[in-house]
Amino acid sequence: MNVQGISSAIPRLLLVGSLTRDFIFYPGEAPLLDVPGGRALYAASGAVIWEKQLALASQVGKGYPSHWCSLFQARGLQVDGIRILDQELESRAVYSYDEALRPGFPLVKACLRHGVPFPPQLLGYQPQKDASLTSCGFSPSLLPDSYHQAEGAYLCPMPLEYLAQWIAYLHTHGVKRLVATFPGLLDVSPEYAQRLSFLEGLEVLIIHEKDLQRLFWGLSHDLWEMASWIGRFVPKVVISLSSWRYLLYLAFSRERWEIPAYSLGRFPIGLEDAFGGGLLAGLIQTAEPQQAVLYGAVSLAFKSESLDPFYPWEVMPDLARSRLQYLNLLIVPA
Repeated sequence: MNVQGISSAIPRLLLVGSLTRDFIFYPGEAPLLDVPGGRALYAASGAVIWEKQLALASQVGKGYPSHWCSLFQARGLQVDGIRILDQELESRAVYSYDEALRPGFPLVKACLRHGVPFPPQLLGYQPQKDASLTSCGFSPSLLPDSYHQAEGAYLCPMPLEYLAQWIAYLHTHGVKRLVATFPGLLDVSPEYAQRLSFLEGLEVLIIHEKDLQRLFWGLSHDLWEMASWIGRFVPKVVISLSSWRYLLYLAFSRERWEIPAYSLGRFPIGLEDAFGGGLLAGLIQTAEPQQAVLYGAVSLAFKSESLDPFYPWEVMPDLARSRLQYLNLLIVPA
């Protein structure tokens, strides 16, 4: 069933991805146990700095705390696109870091280090690659009708077959601006580079440089050349570098831009999707791809300042605009 929201307003932005129950163990911070998280929420945390008419689309199991949907509504998020199934779906996500801030620190050791008992909610937990394997695996035709009138949608990383389905459906049903982040799939092979036509309908594809190199392994070593190949299907390609800087390729004009990063905080969780949500908001507001990437960079920086998933809701608009103005001074053509 779909969660019944209290608003029938048409959302401006639609954010499609996972919703999770997060357990976060980070050095020097009190552990966060069973708190809202997930890619769709992180994308919303990036978009909300610039836009307030946001809607979530996700699929969760009966073990997901349904009262969190009321919490999302209290923050202004539309929740009619959240489907709660009458079966169990794994929605727990554990983020555990060692003293060197490397992820994957053993959970039992993390509990001992933080002086907390092992959370009973994590009994039987087995790490999974990504909750998007189940959270995005439903037909987009089940979305509320009002969602079809959104001005834009951000598609979080998800299996390629789901991504193709969502792109085709939203594009066909008139959602004007589609942004997606390419999934970081370890098993992707260069043969995929020859079969990217399913990306048609996207306005912007965000892809990490490592995934781009993996996709074009043996075919090219030049990031711009790879971007131009993807540009045959997607007019705007954003390459995320390991330093959190960005390269922007515009296929129609063949322009190349280098986009700086704003100074980051110390928390790495949810940054990829906060960037995507902020980029979409910037695209809707300005229709200028360079500005859209800057919006995303500012959103990412705010998300990096706190583990609290709702921290970006408290950001002062003037502060966000001042950071945007600062980055505008640093953007340069490549």
